[in-house]
Amino acid sequence: MREVRPVPGQALRKLHGHLGRFIEHAKLIMLNGCFNLRGFESNVAGKNVDRSSGDTSVLGVIWNLETDTLKCCTDMDTLTCETKITKRLILAIVQKIFDPIGLLTPATLLPKLLIQHLWKMKIAWDSELAPRDVNVFLK
Repeated sequence: MREVRPVPGQALRKLHGHLGRFIEHAKLIMLNGCFNLRGFESNVAGKNVDRSSGDTSVLGVIWNLETDTLKCCTDMDTLTCETKITKRLILAIVQKIFDPIGLLTPATLLPKLLIQHLWKMKIAWDSELAPRDVNVFLK
């Protein structure tokens, strides 16, 4: 027999109807494990939640409550035309991205594969990379 699951929108509407109970129940469960949940945020207006505006950090990813979008911060905007792209620089930039649940994997996979390629090619840490490798990184 096929299992029937609710449509996500219906499940979310049902959850928001019981949000207060859900929050208290979640706090109690986490307290049993000695985790103190200090606050909840929601992008649903009018709910009794610690709602703020703008950006908030969720598991290392920035969540914009108003546009309901996720983003991460990198040091890519500090690069200039004169910046020497090296294996050390790429590794430093990629490893600063904290992504414990893998949401950013599609964006971080190519730079990690490039680092793997540079290791296989035995490129020195501070040697300037070939233009082809620089283009792969900057994409």
